[in-house]
Amino acid sequence: MFNPESLIDAVEWEKLEVVESLLKNGTDPNIVNEKGMSPIHLVCYRPRLWHKQFDIARLLILYKADLNLKDKYGNSPMMNLFQHDHDYNTYRLDMLKLLLENNAEVPYNYKTKKDLENRENSKLIEQIDMLIKNSNGLSFYSFPHESPLHLAVHFRALETVELLLKTGIDSNQFDDERTTPLNRICNFPKLTDVDIKMIRLLIQYKADVNAKGYDVEEDDDDGEEIEYYSDFDSDSETEFPVRNTPMINLFYHNQDYELRNKALKILLDGNADFTLSGRGGRTILDVLLQKELNTNIIEIIELLIKYGMDLNKVNEINGMNPMYYPLIEREPEKLEFLLKKGTDPNVRCFLSWTPVNFICVENELTYSDVDMIKLLIQYKADINIKDENGNSAVINLFSVSQNRRNARPNSNDFNTNDQVYRKQVFELLKDNNVDLTGFDWNSE
Repeated sequence: MFNPESLIDAVEWEKLEVVESLLKNGTDPNIVNEKGMSPIHLVCYRPRLWHKQFDIARLLILYKADLNLKDKYGNSPMMNLFQHDHDYNTYRLDMLKLLLENNAEVPYNYKTKKDLENRENSKLIEQIDMLIKNSNGLSFYSFPHESPLHLAVHFRALETVELLLKTGIDSNQFDDERTTPLNRICNFPKLTDVDIKMIRLLIQYKADVNAKGYDVEEDDDDGEEIEYYSDFDSDSETEFPVRNTPMINLFYHNQDYELRNKALKILLDGNADFTLSGRGGRTILDVLLQKELNTNIIEIIELLIKYGMDLNKVNEINGMNPMYYPLIEREPEKLEFLLKKGTDPNVRCFLSWTPVNFICVENELTYSDVDMIKLLIQYKADINIKDENGNSAVINLFSVSQNRRNARPNSNDFNTNDQVYRKQVFELLKDNNVDLTGFDWNSE
């Protein structure tokens, strides 16, 4: 039977006017029942929430209800809010926001990752997942390994992200796949203005702009995986790191370049390190150079150069210099772009090959190789530099086939065109005063 003098009863019977009267007359808002549950516990524990419970909660908070009080089972009101099979309307998310706005503490386990042995924790994660999705008009799908911050980020619940960060939640927490919230945003296939705001917020709350997350699904415009080309047989047992920084993940997708450019600038202003490598040993510049060179990519590379990127730096993990991507892919346009931006035409890579030597040891030459030799000579490449075996470009040009580089699964039989292009390269080198000392005029 309802007792009008009991605050516990008034809350359970949803008597808003009685609750207000009792509180005005000095009733303790933190009085507890036999289970140690205070009135705010009872409100949050309700299987169905609607506007009246929300109004009661605001009244209790106004009269200094303790939002971090634990019941006899160790549960806070926030834990009760998501403990059982509750309804999924927006009032529950509003209640979560109300608790956070009034300095309710996020339980420790919920600040990091899900404790798989803790069923209550699992339920909290599931229900916050549900609420964030419903607030965005999305259907239910459980992500049991996510933290509240990861979920809020994933579903672009900007206000919830800000509230969680204000409570002191760790902005660098990892989920079970070892990805941070910042890396999660940068890996979105499509970016929005909300994502840019979340990136700013996370950095404001000390998110690590260089934290490496999981290796993403890389795709090109057709949704196909980007290949990583290795042009030499290595005996090295070095394992390439498979985790990417936020900056690297940002450009594994080929859309929303204007927003990605904004995000990159925010990361750079937050001291993001563009020299760090990720999956396959690739840096951000390596990733960009594997894409089609268009105005978007050019703007991004120019921004990196403005922030001090060294185009001549050799990647210590994969042995690559940025110039070697267009050499491998036979893309004179990219090569010319890098040369115009100040890349050294004599930078060495792999077996101390210069770019000219690198082309000359190709197994089958094409017209693009001839064009790239012309470009390198135009930009003052030294055509007489020798590799670590003591061979110059002209010597390697006509070396026996087994000594040549085979970047593609081509036949070892030289076709007529290869011989034509090889002779064209020879004439180019000869016209530019190549040193023919030691050249075997009887070679193939």
